[in-house]
Amino acid sequence: HVLPDNTVELSVQIPKEFLKYCVPKGSLALNGVSLTIAHIHQDYLTVALIPVTLEITNLGSVNLGDELNLEVDSTGKYIETFFKHYINQEAPDLLERWVK
Repeated sequence: HVLPDNTVELSVQIPKEFLKYCVPKGSLALNGVSLTIAHIHQDYLTVALIPVTLEITNLGSVNLGDELNLEVDSTGKYIETFFKHYINQEAPDLLERWVK
């Protein structure tokens, strides 16, 4: 979808197991290009591509149905791993105490 300022909104279907690492205004990379997430929907997300990004990256030649390489922001993965290990091994009652 092309906007009046020649910015392109690119919607990309994302496997559900990766959506949990995506947040609005967060980062991800498509085909090695770091981008900001504009919107998140049930099974896809949208990024905005400015004209210069379309000109100097491989995203300018993406067609409907093309497969893209996806890299999600690793911060969410680190947090998930930390809490899984910490809560399970060091403080199994921590979550219960936080809820109270």
